Amino acid sequence: QADNTPEADLLSVVASMQAGETSTIDGITVRSGDPYNAASGRLCKPITLIDTADTGNVHSRLACRDDSGWFLAPDIFASETPGY
Repeated sequence: QADNTPEADLLSVVASMQAGETSTIDGITVRSGDPYNAASGRLCKPITLIDTADTGNVHSRLACRDDSGWFLAPDIFASETPGY
């Protein structure tokens, strides 16, 4: 469901990650949280993105799956948009 390549790569990895597992994509360490069924009926996983190649910034995002595949849920509290 992701249009840009970095997001598509991220979602491809997140789809197969188990809770607590980490992976690195283009200098970003990705850590998956416990999956849960959201009120919307979607399966969601909280993920943590750590920019290990540059600033060390940490971003929390929510990846969810619907009939079209995995996507990053909009972060309504973010003041700026991270690279992922």
